[in-house]
Amino acid sequence: MSLRPPGRGGATNIKCFMRCRPHNERERGLGQTEVCMDIDAAHNTVTVTKERSEGVFRFDGVFGPDSTQEQIFNSVAAPLIDDVFTGYATCLFCYGQTGSGKSYTLAQLQGTREQVGIIPRAVEQIFARIREEGEHNFEENFVVQIQFVQIYQKEIKDLLDPKCSPEVHLGKLCGAKTVTCATSEDCLRVYRDALDRRIVGRTNMNETSSRSHCCLVVNVTRSPRLDQRTLANDQLTKRGGPQGKRILYGKVTFVDLAGSESVSKSGATGTRFAEAKEINSSLLQLSLVINALANRTHVVYRNSVLTYMLQDSLGGKGRTSVVVTVSPALDNINESLNTIAFGQRARSIEQTAEINQTVDWEAEAVRLQQIVDEQLEQIARLEAARIQAHELETAVQTSEKQMEELQQGVAAVRVAELERQLQDEFVEEILKWNEFVDTFGIGAEVTDDSFEQILLRAQLDADREIEEARNELQRLQTEFTQAKHTGSAPAAASLRHQMEKLTRDTESWQQQLEAELASLQQTERALDCRLRESEYDCVEAFDELVQSNETFGLVLGQLEEKDSSYAQLLQELDRAQLKTSNMLSLLEKNERDAHRVGLESIVIDNENEQLARALNVARLVRPAPHSLPKARPAVSPDRSPSHSPSHSPRGPAIPARPDL
Repeated sequence: MSLRPPGRGGATNIKCFMRCRPHNERERGLGQTEVCMDIDAAHNTVTVTKERSEGVFRFDGVFGPDSTQEQIFNSVAAPLIDDVFTGYATCLFCYGQTGSGKSYTLAQLQGTREQVGIIPRAVEQIFARIREEGEHNFEENFVVQIQFVQIYQKEIKDLLDPKCSPEVHLGKLCGAKTVTCATSEDCLRVYRDALDRRIVGRTNMNETSSRSHCCLVVNVTRSPRLDQRTLANDQLTKRGGPQGKRILYGKVTFVDLAGSESVSKSGATGTRFAEAKEINSSLLQLSLVINALANRTHVVYRNSVLTYMLQDSLGGKGRTSVVVTVSPALDNINESLNTIAFGQRARSIEQTAEINQTVDWEAEAVRLQQIVDEQLEQIARLEAARIQAHELETAVQTSEKQMEELQQGVAAVRVAELERQLQDEFVEEILKWNEFVDTFGIGAEVTDDSFEQILLRAQLDADREIEEARNELQRLQTEFTQAKHTGSAPAAASLRHQMEKLTRDTESWQQQLEAELASLQQTERALDCRLRESEYDCVEAFDELVQSNETFGLVLGQLEEKDSSYAQLLQELDRAQLKTSNMLSLLEKNERDAHRVGLESIVIDNENEQLARALNVARLVRPAPHSLPKARPAVSPDRSPSHSPSHSPRGPAIPARPDL
């Protein structure tokens, strides 16, 4: 049993799936209905029996003859499509014997919906995913482009445009025609028209045998949408924004390999034989590359156009899946074992996938421009705030004294009002007490005493009167008792009447005194409440004053900060003025130097002009040659007359005009 080795670190292994087709008409016609393998789809294993020996092989997925195209697509291709939208480069290729169902699995277009292969289903899922993304995320734009080539006898031919001459450079397809598709229908129509140009031929193993390796590349570019709607919904800088918006480049490559074939079984001759030889040679190089990658030895991709084109998919930074197709017939057991061994080696290859992305610099430029605009707006707001703060400072300085006077005046008015109110109430209570005193004859006016003393004195007087009444009552009771013992009935009755009357008067006085005392106590409580309310009002006024002072302190602190900023600006302005004054001084010095040089130039010009004028005058005064007398030649033999310095009778010769 061959197990899949685990990946190291962030690496993952190539996923390999096996599909076994049913017996075809040729095998049934030859009576080759015996099955050479046992498929266990539940455990993803296949058991191959050959000459009383069997081998068990494990894959990432195993599909028997009764499997459907939809099952294979969901297990093999659907995860790759999801990786494409994440920005990964993926690859899916089918490998197997000729006539084992590779093209049917990958590229089938004819027949019912259940018979459609992986490529049409993948295209439909790509555009369905784009529609779904567009419904939930209107800020992204998707572009789908396809390339379609075939490798026929070591030559790459463009199936979309036969006039193009594509080539492979560093494992990447270059120079092939690229078609942008807007819908899945457009993409499948272009793919169907190009597929008709693929070279196929009839052999004994397959009526429509592929004579070339086909490669369909579907590129999906995912980029942010730049429009007013997107920018209006963007959150920038403090909002987060389209900072770091990326362009993702996803790609899926579908490779339909031509099947390996035995010439003795296929009956290939002539051109078909040459084609079979090139197909087997390229597949052999692919097997060597797979072995080298599995064994982690030196890999040679350039020995074949096929391996050079798959270099990026096999040894690059993408994700690859392989579908190996086999025949269940015992006659093809050797080819099936070779195919299974190829898949087992491919499963052991590790890949480290990386997302293909770039930064959307256009969106980044828009973001930075908006940041600059916001900063300029903030600077303008700060400048306006500075001006407002300066105005506020002026207003505060102007109204500071008024505020203090207003606070002092408010406090004085409240205290005076409370004093006047308390005084009025106290006078009113004093008048009431005087009226009470006049009524009961307790004593003289007590307006000069405090209210507490008056209340205490009134209570003492009332107690004294009550005590006198009680003594009088006790005396009468004593007389009544004596009269009762002596038997004087009239005297006893008279005394009883006096006692009753005195008792009633005493009780009446006591009730009146208690009522007056209760009234006075109530008045005292009312005055206490009003005093407490006045104290509360004073405390609240004081708290308001403290709060106003704190607010004023905060405003002064802000103004001091603004003043410091303004002072810094003034210092910078002073430095700029000093630099300007230095430059002006230097400019004035240069002007003075230039003026002095100009004066010297004017003097020199004047001297030259005077000299020229003197020359002209000398030329005008000098006589013509024919009017001068002939001078006698000099006696000196070595000097000619023409060289005599005094050959003119008028004096020395005029010097020549200097070169000005």
